[in-house]
Amino acid sequence: MPIVIEPTAVASAVQDSHHKLDRYAIMGLTPEQSLTVVYSKLESQGDLADLRHTTPPWVEQYTSISEGQLGYRNIFIHHGDGEPPESGAGDHEGFIFTFHGAPSGTVALDPNTKQILTQAQADIQEETFNQRLPRYTQWDFRLHEVIVTDGPARRARLMESNEEQRARAEEKYLNGQDKMIQKQMAFFEILLQKISANGGQTVVTADALKDIATETAVGSNLQPEQVAALDELQRANDEYEKENAGMVAVDTKFDVTPVKRGRPPLNR
Repeated sequence: MPIVIEPTAVASAVQDSHHKLDRYAIMGLTPEQSLTVVYSKLESQGDLADLRHTTPPWVEQYTSISEGQLGYRNIFIHHGDGEPPESGAGDHEGFIFTFHGAPSGTVALDPNTKQILTQAQADIQEETFNQRLPRYTQWDFRLHEVIVTDGPARRARLMESNEEQRARAEEKYLNGQDKMIQKQMAFFEILLQKISANGGQTVVTADALKDIATETAVGSNLQPEQVAALDELQRANDEYEKENAGMVAVDTKFDVTPVKRGRPPLNR
């Protein structure tokens, strides 16, 4: 008989006291559900086996049971609302299935038919056809525990929260870019006004540029190389002013006696 997980069993699951912030509830299982073999595995008894379990239980845990997976046709989820139970369980269900495996005996596998034979059947076939069949330990897995969680819902809320945070960050960034563009426009507008007031000359001192930057609140956004360029410009302007101050002015106020041109007078 397949195991059907009813909505009433999910609703009555007992919350683990160690989990305060999330749902982690242990669902009760009926004796019939606990004794039902959900799936089996064969473990080779040959010397070349990579892994061999010796002490039960062989524990396996899944958060979903999908089509093609062992036990898919023996686990059903009933969601109610008049719908029939569905085979398997998806990640969105929020279940954690724990299975315990126990050895049920030695079996043989016919390599031609892929049929599993009991020890007695294998002995008869080997004697009849004079062949040797490989032996395996059959492990039967039963449902040991079902945990009901709200993990998928919490992940969905977390993803939604991350999307909201990213949207707010993008909006803040775009608003900051708009404000910076407005400050730069104000910077150049005042710069053009100062150039116009200077008789159209494009020479503006570094101090003037710094004053404009401070006035338009752009100065706090200047990069270190931009500040260094302004300082270099100021030093160049200072040197230029020193050179002009050191030049000797030429006095153009002196008498000029005009010379009459013509033939000199004759001595008589």
